[in-house]
Parts: sequence; structure tokens; C-alpha cells
Amino acid sequence: MFSNVRWLSRGKVLEQFVECFEEITVFIENKDLANFPQINDQKWVSNLMFFTDLSVHMNELNLKLQGFGKSIDVMFGYIKSFESKLKIFKRDIETKTCKYFPRIKKYFEKATTTSVMESILMYQNIVNSLFEQLSERFNPFRSLEQTIKIIKYPDVVVYSTLELKDFQWMQIDDLEMQLSDFQGSIWTHVFVDLRSKLENLERNRLNNEEECNYEQEILSAWNRVPDTFSNIKNLVMALLTIFSSTYICETLFSALNNIKMNKRNWLTDEVSGACLALKCTKYEPAIKELADKLQHQKSH
Repeated sequence: MFSNVRWLSRGKVLEQFVECFEEITVFIENKDLANFPQINDQKWVSNLMFFTDLSVHMNELNLKLQGFGKSIDVMFGYIKSFESKLKIFKRDIETKTCKYFPRIKKYFEKATTTSVMESILMYQNIVNSLFEQLSERFNPFRSLEQTIKIIKYPDVVVYSTLELKDFQWMQIDDLEMQLSDFQGSIWTHVFVDLRSKLENLERNRLNNEEECNYEQEILSAWNRVPDTFSNIKNLVMALLTIFSSTYICETLFSALNNIKMNKRNWLTDEVSGACLALKCTKYEPAIKELADKLQHQKSH
């Protein structure tokens, strides 16, 4: 529940430190502080620059994965995109272009050829290791890559591409027949409209105009589909209830940290729970309407 420095903040700390690196070096030299030999160590400084550049890219991914209302297909799309970027980063380092690592590029211009070659090999291995760890961590989602397409593309998805072995408990034996009936029905236009709405939401998100809630639009579309296609709807609801991120849990802990702090240690569990519910709910009471129904205090 309690963390001194958040993960994103650590990345920002690196950025700010590197931006002020020359000033910090001058300050340490003027103070004659012998406890920081790393400042003059080329290998240490090179690693600092590389990890700062890499943390910037990691922070960008982390920010995309945060937020409410993002369905599993949207989240997995961000992961696949980042995996593709890692391949680009690897090639960028191998060719010594360092287009996507501006800090290390600037440092390499001043470093010796030998130290650059040693660093390049190490950074290639780091990017490779990151790619492998990312692939392994999200491997369970990869097996559902084709199946989750049914969430937004039930009108064009091919039944034979669906991986349904983990959904046999739902008794969706008639799914293939229902999918065939659905793709020949009038209800397909619902998802053509849905994809158009999601495009507008994504455009607004990129322009920072409003908060996006993809999941709400998807649920609204599927609620319009009649229960005749119950097997398809059950499969989609099962996919949408998969936890694709721990963001909601982490948000809850963060809110609890602010509510039950040291100066409010007398709060009971019941009161803390009520405060937490008020903090996290999306319900907005009509305060003016409720106030109008109350009798105002009369003068005596």
C-alpha cells in the first residue's frame, strides 16, 4: 500500500537528473565530494543515459495502459505495438543511429570508439531480454489474440480462428451456428457504427479532448443485440471481464492511502469503507435537486 517513489516518478527523476547532469557534475567538483566517483566513470554515465532513454519509452507504454474503460483488445494492442518498437530499438542500437535514444547518442559523440562498442553490445542484450520478458509475461493473452477480435468484429470474424478451449464451461456449443446467423442478420450494422464511435473516441484521446471509455460503448452495442445470440454475447462478456490491468486495484490502494493516513488513524473500517466508496464511485448525485426538496432553516 505504501511506496516512497512511484514507478513513473522514478523515470521522471532520471530525466530531470540527466537534464541537470552538467550542473550536478560542476556542483560535486566544486564541493570536492569524493563519494561520487561514478560522475567521472564513462561506463556508468553511458548506462545512465541509456536507461533514461529506455525508461522514457517504458513510461509512455505505462501511461497508455493506465485509465478506466479500456477493453482487453485495446490493452493488448498497446503491448503488441511496444513489442514492435523494441525490434526497432534493437536495430537502432545495432546501427549506432540511436535515433530513439537521444541522450545516449549525444554521449556517444564524446565517448571513445572502444567504450561505444562495448556499450552497444550490452544494450542490444538488454533490449533482447526486455522483449523476451514482455513476450513471456503476456503470452496468455497472445493465445486469445484472434478470439478477442469477436468483441468489435463479430460481423467478420471467422469461427475457425477462435480459441475456445478455455470457454467450454460456458456451454457455447451452438456458437458456430449463432455466429453464422448473426453475420447474415441486420445486427451487423451495430458494430459498423460501434467501430466508427471508437475511432472518434480514439481521435479525441489523442487530442486530449476528453476521457475515453471504450468499454462502455462496447457494452452498449452488445446490449442492443437480442438474446437470440446468447452464446456470442456470453463469450464476449467473458472476454470483457478478463482483468487486463491492475490499474483499478492500484487506484483503490492510492485512494485508501489518502483516506486512512496517520492523522486520521481513528477511522473505523466501516467509515473508511464509506469514504472509499464515495471516492471511487462514478455516481454523481443531483445536489441542487436534493437541496430544493429540503426545508430551509427559518428565522426565529
